Formats: sequence, structure tokens, C-alpha cells
Amino acid sequence: MWLTSYTSSFSTLLGPVPRPRPLVTMSVQLPSNEEILDFCRPYYRHGARTVVFPTYHAPIAFIKIRSSGAKSEISNQEFAFNALEALPKQKRAGIHVPKIYRVIEEASTSYIVMEYVQGQTLKELLDQDILHDTYFNQISKAIKLFLSFEGSP
Repeated sequence: MWLTSYTSSFSTLLGPVPRPRPLVTMSVQLPSNEEILDFCRPYYRHGARTVVFPTYHAPIAFIKIRSSGAKSEISNQEFAFNALEALPKQKRAGIHVPKIYRVIEEASTSYIVMEYVQGQTLKELLDQDILHDTYFNQISKAIKLFLSFEGSP
């Protein structure tokens, strides 16, 4: 099932927790593919699999670096994004899937350049031991909603 690929980064589904997503989406001006690759390569060589571009202080994109499994992850994320966007805003409130801006392939490595979502990840919340009913209610809502989507990539 396509939902299982999100278990390692479930905060992707929830977006900013508990902060609401801005109502206005700004247009993102990304640099060229070569500039993105030049930025990511040093991080990848040192073992990083995710990069905030250009910095955490002024992020415009989140980049996942994958050496395998990227095609199914991209397909799943695009399916989830499109299915969620097709719903009325009130039904998807508090749940967010980042939009994929582009995918850059280099040798056997994929760089998935996507929307940066401000907030803490589920892992960060678990590590800080600050989870409470608000988070669990959002998680439950997201799971129910995504399980209701027909079809899968």
C-alpha cells in the first residue's frame, strides 16, 4: 500500500504541527539543477539524506536524496498530494503533503526537491516526549483520510 512509504516521515502528512499552514502559497524561485546538485553533493558525501535549501534560517525547499526507491516514493507523494488537493479545504485542514517541485537524477541518485514545511517532525516530537491528544487526533485524521482515497500508484 502506498501509505506505508510515509511511516518514516509521517510529519510530511501532517505538515506543521500544531502551527497552521499559511493560506497563501508563495511562488518559489529555485536555482538551476546544477546549482542544486552543487549544494547537495557535499552533504550527500557526508551521509546526509535530507537537506534544507539554502538554510534553515531562510528555507525555500526541502530535498530528499535517494539512491534507491525514489520512483515509488515520488509516485506515492504525488498521488497523495493530488488526492489531498482535490478535497475541500475544510476536510483536509491540518493535513499537508509537500508539493514536489522537481526531481533531479544524477547517476543512480535522485534528488527530490519539494516544498519546505515549517514545523517539527513526528520524530522530533517523540524525542522530546511532548506528544499529546492534539497530535494524535491529527495523525488519526490523516490516516483515516488517506485510507479513504481510492486507487494507488
